[in-house]
Amino acid sequence: MPSVGLVFFDGNHKYEPTMRYFFQCMEKSNRQTVFVFHDIYWSGEMAKAWKEICSQATVMLSVDLYYFGLVFFRNNQPKQHFVLKF
Repeated sequence: MPSVGLVFFDGNHKYEPTMRYFFQCMEKSNRQTVFVFHDIYWSGEMAKAWKEICSQATVMLSVDLYYFGLVFFRNNQPKQHFVLKF
């Protein structure tokens, strides 16, 4: 399978499966891929996974929209994390 442009993560709201899915999808990502994580605060385990995902060296930009989070891998910019409340 070639690299993917967009991955939407939803369904299993536990830490271990979320991290496993993240690393599996990372193998097919590129610098233009966007990951969308649904329900990032649905449970303590999801919040923990979201925090760890944002801290990964390959994640250069993360956007926390409370109900979901966006992750970007563009390596030509400084690492940034945004929290938007509305």
